[in-house]
Amino acid sequence: MNSIKHVFKLLVIGFFCFFILISIAKADAYFGFSLFKSDYSQPSVISATLADDDPCCTGLGAEITNALGQTFPGTLYVIAAEDGLPRPSRVSDIDEKLDMLKFKLGFELFEAKDSSIPALSVEIRGGFGTNESILVDYSEEIDESYYLDNSVTPPQAYQYVITTPTDSELRTEYYYGFFLRLGGSPKQLKKISFYPDLAIEFSPYILLGHSRVNFSVTDISGTAGGKIRGESWGLGLNVKTPLENMFLNIEYLDLMDKNGIESAGYSAGFEYRF
Repeated sequence: MNSIKHVFKLLVIGFFCFFILISIAKADAYFGFSLFKSDYSQPSVISATLADDDPCCTGLGAEITNALGQTFPGTLYVIAAEDGLPRPSRVSDIDEKLDMLKFKLGFELFEAKDSSIPALSVEIRGGFGTNESILVDYSEEIDESYYLDNSVTPPQAYQYVITTPTDSELRTEYYYGFFLRLGGSPKQLKKISFYPDLAIEFSPYILLGHSRVNFSVTDISGTAGGKIRGESWGLGLNVKTPLENMFLNIEYLDLMDKNGIESAGYSAGFEYRF
């Protein structure tokens, strides 16, 4: 819900700035939306679990002296998995699929006089995730168990921290960015004819911009995900449809490649020209 509110505020601000710029530039404006399906990868991720030697729950406690002056060894603290099973590895590589609903507002800064020169546009973009990817055994539930070993003299006390693996969820909380687009104008359509009565008209474009993405995880004590900002680039096509001023939009976007996180994929949607 917070991600939707964040994107909504961004779009309201975007609309406001957008129409101010339109009134000044008197440019051709457009609005679009699409479903973005991406591959998310992040190597050497440390899970949100206790290390086997975490000082919080391992080691030997201080010696105990009772009222009679007898000294007993301190409690021995141990981390162990439930039922004596091995604990999952804390370090792993993440390769997941994340979907996102994207929106964009844009306008052409100027129309190229020469049709061989692509039109230049500026865009503000935003979006939020529409699915969650499961990170298996990424976190754990913790319980405690006390045991006194009377088979030795003096008796030895053990304090076990019992861990049970649990799954966490990774999602794209929100995304926004600012882009320059070269091409994609309906005034510079290219045509491919298949038959006399069958042809496709389209306008290709390239994208270059700066984005900020929040990849959130339900347990934040690990190193998966995070708020990342960096350069983005992409390639796309606007394909003419039978509906006036409506175009089918197909795009590849390299959304993020920074701090070990890579996210890229394809989207399909529609673009409407005002």
